[in-house]
Amino acid sequence: MEKRSFIKIISEFSKTQSRLCKAVTGEYDLQDDMSVVFRTPTSGSLELDGEMWEYKRHGLGLRFINKQNGQVIDAHRNIVSNPDGIDAWRLTQYFEAIETSQLGISIQDSNLKDEKKIKELLSRLDTEGIIVQVTNVSGLYVIV
Repeated sequence: MEKRSFIKIISEFSKTQSRLCKAVTGEYDLQDDMSVVFRTPTSGSLELDGEMWEYKRHGLGLRFINKQNGQVIDAHRNIVSNPDGIDAWRLTQYFEAIETSQLGISIQDSNLKDEKKIKELLSRLDTEGIIVQVTNVSGLYVIV
């Protein structure tokens, strides 16, 4: 896959994740990452751009599932402080849940379903200045 295609995909992923997280954090007036545990229901649903998403709380995060196409966005940490954050776990969960044909790309190998390979890709993008690692949060990046 071309680097440009990967960057576009993770950018769209990050924007959708941010909007989902902000919808929940706004609804429950979450002020910090720890408040997710205490103020968010264990499950719920919301509508975003005409599509229904269900979510389940786990630990300090939320796992969102798009009921129309099966997309998974597992914002497992830092959803208040970095709602647009991306990491290898989130992207692996996303790519495992959908067919790559939904993304409009063809993939010769399984790099996008391999967490270690995604970590390597993210590290390379960080080195190139396309993304930057969040201070004091190992493996979490934001797009520049």
